[in-house]
Amino acid sequence: MRKSWAFAEYQAETLLQLLETALELSGEGSAALVAMDGKPLHVRALHPADTATLPNAAVLCQQYLQLKDGDVALLNDPFAGGTRLSDLTLVTGVAFEAGDGKSGGGCDTLLARRLPFDPRVSVEGKIDDEGLRIPPMPLVAQGRTNVEILAAIAAAPSAPSNLADAISSALAGLERARAYLKACGKDPHGELRKTNFKKYLDTSRDAVNHWVAKLPLGETSVSARLETGEWLKLRLEIRDDKVIFDFTGTESSSRVQLTDLATFGACFRAIEAALGRKLPANAGSFQHVQVLAPARTWVNAKPPAATSRGVSDGLATIATLIAKAFGQLSTAHRAAGSGHAASRLRFDFGDGRSFSDATPGGAGARSEAAGLDGWSVWLDGEARALSVERAERLYPLQIRSVVLRPGSGGKGRWAGGAGVVKSYLVLESAKLSWALEQASAKPEGADGGKAGMAAELTIVRSGTAKSEELPSMGRLDLSPGDLVHLHTPGGGGFGEPEPAPIG
Repeated sequence: MRKSWAFAEYQAETLLQLLETALELSGEGSAALVAMDGKPLHVRALHPADTATLPNAAVLCQQYLQLKDGDVALLNDPFAGGTRLSDLTLVTGVAFEAGDGKSGGGCDTLLARRLPFDPRVSVEGKIDDEGLRIPPMPLVAQGRTNVEILAAIAAAPSAPSNLADAISSALAGLERARAYLKACGKDPHGELRKTNFKKYLDTSRDAVNHWVAKLPLGETSVSARLETGEWLKLRLEIRDDKVIFDFTGTESSSRVQLTDLATFGACFRAIEAALGRKLPANAGSFQHVQVLAPARTWVNAKPPAATSRGVSDGLATIATLIAKAFGQLSTAHRAAGSGHAASRLRFDFGDGRSFSDATPGGAGARSEAAGLDGWSVWLDGEARALSVERAERLYPLQIRSVVLRPGSGGKGRWAGGAGVVKSYLVLESAKLSWALEQASAKPEGADGGKAGMAAELTIVRSGTAKSEELPSMGRLDLSPGDLVHLHTPGGGGFGEPEPAPIG
């Protein structure tokens, strides 16, 4: 990340390096350091939704629980800084300065880490379908782990089998990072001082302002429909020092829903995509982004909305629409539509095991390049697929084939990226649940390019040769020998296709 932009001052660069090291020590996945005034100091977001939700989780844990140095809180509630119920968040307090460390409940910073687990597919759009909702709760206090809370969470039917091991590993990572920060705080010549935070954030703000100024100035409006028919509307305005995303006019949805903080993350990631570079994710940088997400629309849902599908398909839809808006302001940013949303399947077996899979579609072509096959920039934190060998070893199924989908990318001067065909043979009885966001709306072509193919899910029942097409969302009982075929969408093509040669 440090190679992506140059800070004006060595002191800010050194502090950034220190914060990055602390997050690396905390373990894999999204993580954040937050000042006691609530300002994010550094966010490592593997999923766009984590960009603003993770710092908010830290703030709310401190507000409700008054964390001391070394205390740890646990939550997964999307409306308390989480994203979806399958992702757990751990927050610990860190005191690294001597003398005034009593301020802010004995902490100088808050360190948050997110643990992603396989999400449930909610067909009805109710949060209870997705698992157990956990508000901020004390997990570790005064060095003692609350085993009663852990046992209650692990006993829930939706709890993953590796929950205890994952939390134990995460706690060890948080302790490593906390020890590192405390050691840095003892260095009398070091940069880890609360008095340096403001200068560091101001320098980040100025650095990002330099890059935002390179975006095309102007204003435009775009809109799109979800698979379920609801409108997403956006007015994008780019000023010299700010990018404004106004979602006024967006409708509510019963199935695709997410919080306003998750929406902010999609907008921030879209700016990075338009610039072609990573930006420092902190309170200084965030000053250049304004998101207007009206309450009760699907981009700012309220309890008890289910957010899993919004965090995956919804965020990808938002990001793709933003990319279209950037393209209307500048030909350099024009691109065809992508198979942006992960096509998600979940197989629940009778012994309590469940296998989830998220498979991307093809990327849309651009003015100077073909689309990439089976790839999406928005799914880096979503498609955490197991290897075929490991999946088949852990679950009673076979992944018979994973191939590119022939002809799925839209034709054009530059062709759209191909989608993927993935086939699953079920070896034991199971219940299949699925959600396809792009089953009817084909990824659009641009400048005369053709649309890509839409997503499709089919099943061939055991003992038959007939292929049955399934709707875009649902649940279905499977028998041993049933074969499920997933076809992800292809990206749209760019430019008029070359005429076929005569003769």
